[in-house]
Amino acid sequence: MQVVTQNKYTEETHRWSHYIPPGATKLFIGTFPTEERNRKHDFFYSSATNRFWEVVTALAQPLNEIALETDEVEKRKLILQKLHLGLTDMGKKVLRQQGSSNDHSLFPLEFMNIIQLLQDHPAIDTLIVSGNTQGNSSLSWFSTFCQLNNIKVNTKQVEKSKTGQVVIEGKPYQVICAFSPSRLSRKKTEVLTACYRAILLA
Repeated sequence: MQVVTQNKYTEETHRWSHYIPPGATKLFIGTFPTEERNRKHDFFYSSATNRFWEVVTALAQPLNEIALETDEVEKRKLILQKLHLGLTDMGKKVLRQQGSSNDHSLFPLEFMNIIQLLQDHPAIDTLIVSGNTQGNSSLSWFSTFCQLNNIKVNTKQVEKSKTGQVVIEGKPYQVICAFSPSRLSRKKTEVLTACYRAILLA
């Protein structure tokens, strides 16, 4: 029997970093893009198994201003503009194990500079994360980023009550923990849509 002892990782750097439309008031924070072979487009939540765009498209109706011939990425940007929603991921550079797209197969080497993003977009007052404080999720990576920068945030409270607050550079931000749009979360799409409607259209 041949024994495998080497755990294979590849190093990846985020290709598009963030998209925050002018006047965005909320920032949705993920972990890292799916593995390249699973991407339907070079933008956030590009896997066919992720329901993010299905949900936010429903919330942004009607979309009369989006022409049929509009590029797929540009369509998504118009949806974000209508919802005043920005997107980024916590991971800027990661190690990916065995080519897997699961969050548990990712190890963050470098985080996005969330502080700078917030300074560059002062209308943002709400940060939306998902997951829990254990393992790999945008909530746990956000918690680590805050610890690295001496920012106090009670992520256990955020995980439990689904909301909390963090003060960054003297400005308070609401932190909301939403259901993950991944089908691995096993939440029904209508439950996911109701969750996002309460957060994004409040």
